[in-house]
Amino acid sequence: MSGPPRIRVVMMQRDEGPMLMAWLSYYGQIFGFPALTIFDNGSVDPLTVHLLAHAEKCGASVRRDRPDPADFHGKGLHFAEQFREWDRQGDYDFALPVDCDEFLVVIDDEGISTSRERILQEFVCHLGEKRALRIGSSLFNVPSKPGWFALDTGFIKGFLPSGSVAVVDNGQHNPSSRLASGFALTRFSYLHFHNHEFPEMQRRARLKLSSSLLNPDDRAALLRFAELPNMPGRHLVGVLLNDEAHYLTRYNALLQLYLPWARSASALNTHLANGPVLIRDRQMAQPWSGSAYREHYADVEAWPPGPLMHYLLHGWCEGRHL
Repeated sequence: MSGPPRIRVVMMQRDEGPMLMAWLSYYGQIFGFPALTIFDNGSVDPLTVHLLAHAEKCGASVRRDRPDPADFHGKGLHFAEQFREWDRQGDYDFALPVDCDEFLVVIDDEGISTSRERILQEFVCHLGEKRALRIGSSLFNVPSKPGWFALDTGFIKGFLPSGSVAVVDNGQHNPSSRLASGFALTRFSYLHFHNHEFPEMQRRARLKLSSSLLNPDDRAALLRFAELPNMPGRHLVGVLLNDEAHYLTRYNALLQLYLPWARSASALNTHLANGPVLIRDRQMAQPWSGSAYREHYADVEAWPPGPLMHYLLHGWCEGRHL
């Protein structure tokens, strides 16, 4: 293959407005607007409608043929259908399903990168892979603490090499390849700007969960729903089951990273480079040093995903120090 890897990005949204603006700018700069396909799930907000029209003029594809709320909760089927259409065209290397509040980054040895060149380089590392590709963690923005992100290693995501799609689940957590079983771990992660002020989070949770044919005022039903793994909107249940104090402190027990250049989704578009990381390691915030971590733990030297990935996925849980 000559030239950079060819990535196709697909996303479904409804009335995301300002977040959509940041999403379009970020992914448009990295992959180019013609690489973006957006399923619009019936938006009526004027800003969103305007942004979609502008994105089309820049070369993005906007599909308006899936406007029903049920389409959102079956979006995995629609994404898989889109991947198969791309397979018939045969002009791409990877299909990346993503949400509107997720911003792809690379976990480098010494920090977290939003650089276009580094992101494309990571895709190059996986050219020829037949298995599904795994994004082994997400970094959720911490409520009321701009620039702070909580590591969630249980919130995995995935994407697929061309010509491989078997199944895409509705949350894009475990897409599967028909060419090979299992998955290949990547250095990718998402900065996930999921959290808003508490009243807005409750509004969004009610809207999304009610469209899942779930009564957001039925506590017993919410508890049952919360027990089901990988259900779309499951991560919103706690917003309705608990109060604001719990909402603001629920990440306190998790490993947290401070990215001063990522105080908002829109701020990412002025950065687009390798960024330093400050890690709160058991109540003490320290700057990250991949070289120091490798020097202290010789077994990490041969681990291909690198020292920061090791610390995030394994080292912290094992009680290793920065």
